[in-house]
Amino acid sequence: KAAKHSTSEFDDDPGESRPNTPTRNAADDAEDRGDGIDAAGGVREPGLDTRGDGAWPAAQLGDRAVNLNLPLFNQDLEPDNVPESVLAMHRQIDSADAVLFSVAEYNYSLSSVLKNAIDWASRTYLPGKKNHPLLGKPCALVGAGGGMGTSRAQYHLRQVLVFLDMHPLNKPEVFVQRWGAPAGGERFNKDGDLTDDATRDKLGTMLAAFEQWIRVFQTDDDDATECVDNE
Repeated sequence: KAAKHSTSEFDDDPGESRPNTPTRNAADDAEDRGDGIDAAGGVREPGLDTRGDGAWPAAQLGDRAVNLNLPLFNQDLEPDNVPESVLAMHRQIDSADAVLFSVAEYNYSLSSVLKNAIDWASRTYLPGKKNHPLLGKPCALVGAGGGMGTSRAQYHLRQVLVFLDMHPLNKPEVFVQRWGAPAGGERFNKDGDLTDDATRDKLGTMLAAFEQWIRVFQTDDDDATECVDNE
C-alpha cells in the first residue's frame, strides 16, 4: 500500500475560481495520499471546494486548514515580533512532505494573498531550523479560472518557486477553464460543480503523478539543502 504523505495546500482563491466536484472516479485512486492541509487564503468567503464533498484536490486533503489571511509581510517585525499566524503556517508547512498550490489568477498573475503568504514562508523562523519550510519540498500546481485556466498565474508562480528551491511537478499541467467555454462545452454547472469527466480524469492523473513525485524527494535530512536568504 502506498505510503501516506502529508501535503500543505496554498489555496489562495477567493471563492469564484475553484470548482467543487461531487462525484469521483480517477481521482479516487490517489486517496492514500494521507492527511493534508487546506490553506484557504482568500479574502472573501470560502470557495466551493471547502465544503469538502468533492474530488477537487483541496477537498481530498482533509479538513485541517491553514489560515493564509496574514498581515502584510514586514521584515521589521523580525526576529522577535513575527505574528503567531505566520509561525503557525511555518509549523504546518514544515510538517508536510509536499505542497499543493491551488492558484487563482488576477491581472495575468498570482494573487497578492498567495504571494504575501509565500514571502512570509520564505523566511527562517522556527527554532532549530536552518532553512525556511518551503526549501527543497516537492510541489504541484492546479487552478481553475477564465479562458486560459490560470495558466499565466501558474507560470509566474513557477518563477517564484525557482528562488525558493522548490521542486514543482512539471506534468501533467492542470489548467481548468471555469468560465467562457463555448456553448455545450461547459465543465461546471450553475452551482460550480465540476461535471466534465475528462477534467476529473486529468485531476486524478495529476494527483497520482504527484504522489510518485513526492516519493522521489522523501528524506530525513533537514540539512540537505542550504538556505538562500531573501534579497
